[in-house]
Amino acid sequence: MEIPQAPVRQRAAAKRSIAVGADPLQPVQARAHATRDALLAAGRTMLANGDFDSLSIAELAAASKLSVGSFYGRFRDKEAFFEQLQEQVTAEFLLAARQALLPKDGQASTAEAIVTSVCAMVIDGFRKDAGYVRAALRHASTQPASWSPIQSAGRQVVQEVIAVLGPKLAHIAPAQRAGRIRFAMQLLYGTGINAVLNDPGPIPLRSKRLERELSRVLCLYLGITKSTGLGPRPALSNTRHASSSPRSAASRPGGSA
Repeated sequence: MEIPQAPVRQRAAAKRSIAVGADPLQPVQARAHATRDALLAAGRTMLANGDFDSLSIAELAAASKLSVGSFYGRFRDKEAFFEQLQEQVTAEFLLAARQALLPKDGQASTAEAIVTSVCAMVIDGFRKDAGYVRAALRHASTQPASWSPIQSAGRQVVQEVIAVLGPKLAHIAPAQRAGRIRFAMQLLYGTGINAVLNDPGPIPLRSKRLERELSRVLCLYLGITKSTGLGPRPALSNTRHASSSPRSAASRPGGSA
């Protein structure tokens, strides 16, 4: 029996693809990546208003305009989905941190500019993915390892901040710079996490004022002045001057008029 041949045009197209080295799997892989990204994007949006335990695969697929089968074609289960979501969020966070630490307009950044940029980047990250961070923290109560990727990314960012900011803190002893920066970052991360979980105020997470005030606090703690970019802030003197004393010499017992 004669084997039917493909139409001439199809054979010619196949030959052209082979000739130019085209990968016939590329369109399939592109669709698979698009499906995965659509599900991850929908998951991030849904976590903004819910938690991981209540996340429904059927609702997630519907929000992505995909079938449940499409979900299971990309992820083994919800845990595998959450792991992929973690990878995406932490990769974006690390990229944003590196961009925040780059010199602006080709000029070396001042210590104050670095602190301001890092505060804006961290708080914006918490603001953008508050739902995911909240879900990850709650999920960590039963799956402690689920918080590890975020911790690891946070520590990596701290090390990169130390490498860029540390040399600019000439007024701090070299042996103390890393420890001071680590604690400054602890204050920044802690404030962001508290804002995500409780948003106690007086400045809410949604307000851009939050990163500005945090930048001021961290600059004060690290001794960074606005006028010079770095340097120790003057210590408060214990000496009381007559002009600033709450009681003048004349008003003190035994004082002269």
